[in-house]
Amino acid sequence: MRVGTNFRINHDVLVMFAAFGIRAEANVTVDMRARATTADRVRIRLLEMFRREGKDFVIGLMRRMLDEAEAGARRRIADWADGTYRAVTFSDAAGLAGGLMRNCSMTMTKQGDHLLFDFTGTSPETPSSYNAHPQAVIGHMANYIYEYVFHDLPVSSATFQPIDFVFPPNSMLSPDARAATSCSVMAATGAMSAVANCVSRARFGSDEWRQVAASQGNGGNAIVLAGMSQWGAMFADMIAYPINTEGQGARATSDGMDAYGFPWCAFGRAPDVESMENEFPMIIPFSSHWKDSGGAGKHRGGVGTAQLWVTHHVPYLFQMAIADNSRIQTPQPLFGGYAQPTVPGIVLDGINAGEALASARAGTLTLEALLAGEFGGTVVAQPYGSAVHPVNGGRPSSSACPPATPAMVTRWTATLATWRVMSPGTWCPTASPAACTGSCSPGAARSMRTRPGPSAPRRSRRACGAAARTGSSRPSGTSASHPGRSSSSSGPGPTGRS
Repeated sequence: MRVGTNFRINHDVLVMFAAFGIRAEANVTVDMRARATTADRVRIRLLEMFRREGKDFVIGLMRRMLDEAEAGARRRIADWADGTYRAVTFSDAAGLAGGLMRNCSMTMTKQGDHLLFDFTGTSPETPSSYNAHPQAVIGHMANYIYEYVFHDLPVSSATFQPIDFVFPPNSMLSPDARAATSCSVMAATGAMSAVANCVSRARFGSDEWRQVAASQGNGGNAIVLAGMSQWGAMFADMIAYPINTEGQGARATSDGMDAYGFPWCAFGRAPDVESMENEFPMIIPFSSHWKDSGGAGKHRGGVGTAQLWVTHHVPYLFQMAIADNSRIQTPQPLFGGYAQPTVPGIVLDGINAGEALASARAGTLTLEALLAGEFGGTVVAQPYGSAVHPVNGGRPSSSACPPATPAMVTRWTATLATWRVMSPGTWCPTASPAACTGSCSPGAARSMRTRPGPSAPRRSRRACGAAARTGSSRPSGTSASHPGRSSSSSGPGPTGRS
């Protein structure tokens, strides 16, 4: 599909993406023009250079860029301590099929200016779409490597020249060519988390130790929703807020950044609440940090976020939660810290949305208050993938598509996003981190808003206090996790190691 033809944007394509694209309409309808203009300007400048300097000069210049990128990567790797570093990550389901899987068994061998990543020991190919081909796995590892390791080198694939990979055939990270891989992102998240663990331990004994960080959230938690929009159009879309506000892993000298962003793209940003309410048939009473959701340690992981989503303007809305991990999270802590807690999906039944909003004083409508029962209702934990629909008096309506009435009690849904930790207090037994020898222990349709229709209510951004801890609000079957510390704390947490 061509975005443009003969140097002109195809507007029918933009309209199609505006109607059915996911996550961020503005990125397509507005930013696409800017990106196309930038690409064309690069084309013009290259042609000017060819005419001015000649073909051989331009080819030599590009060759020099590749050589410099490779040389810079080799110099950086050479500074790390030689050794073998391991990390093993797990998942407890492939879609709806439960069962423990070793979704990444990574052994990183560093020798001189060369790295070898061996995935021997990873679980076999699954009879589902939770498999990833090697190119997808390497792409996920590149998310971390380019953001944290090669961030100041020329942007070039030549930086991977000193890195080799071993993928045993018929594993879930190197399946048969005919294998289903539509959920490869979920399958490759283990490698994305493990590479942070291996590389960080290798780097800590070098002059780069201050840049070491634990894995980012890598949770991929989001909501897919579908139905009839307030604009009278059928749509299916994804809410980008939780997936673009994951916590950053704790850093060598400080806590991780709260609501850092999108681990798959460092420049990803969460949409404004007002934009979400204008696009989707819902209201969002609050958006806040999820207190204590970063793992505990001398330096805690950055916390994630919590939002409350209330179906509005329409009689029903179907929602489904997605996540890269279920009860077991793939990111692991470093040097004695603790991992982040499990992400719960919570539904509150039997609450009159209008009355709750009308009675709440400023700053009192928080997730903690809702879970404590201050506004009534019942906390219900449902499996991922359940539909969210109107309820009347706490019970589902008898009609599949009931008419909306002012007295209807609408189900509230809240999905929490959570993230990462490491504890550098136990990183090195020596007085100077640079004195480490590298003998580290193996670690484990979007609706078209151009058509006439009712105006969505305009509200100011809400940040009505902290979100809830886990505790009794965990879904049934999830394992308890260490509570960590609040997002404002800077000292060792109650479960952190010194």
